[in-house]
Amino acid sequence: MDMGEDKAYLRFAPTLEDIKEAVWKGGKAGGHRVLQLLSGHCNLAGYLHSRGKRDRAQCDNCGRGEREDVEHYLLHCPRWAAQRQELSDLIVRNDAQASMANMLKEVGRLARFVRSTGRLDF
Repeated sequence: MDMGEDKAYLRFAPTLEDIKEAVWKGGKAGGHRVLQLLSGHCNLAGYLHSRGKRDRAQCDNCGRGEREDVEHYLLHCPRWAAQRQELSDLIVRNDAQASMANMLKEVGRLARFVRSTGRLDF
């Protein structure tokens, strides 16, 4: 992704105020996990491998041998299919960027998904 594409993607990102309102309103737990997910610096194998914290970047939850990154976790890993149902209307088939942009607009729902999987907890 070049810098132009990167900046275009950022316009879909919620503001810190949006995240606070949707995730922390009423003292909801797990807001820090959503922030980690949005930054890509989270407890997923791909990131941990890049930081030398894991031997491999592949997902241990599905056995497909795919790199476990934010896109895999949110859109593809069959382990989280039941939890992903809450986000199904936001997912655009064969368009990961549009799907993730939709999820960023619905950060409260994204937070519920993250909490329901427990995957980012450590």
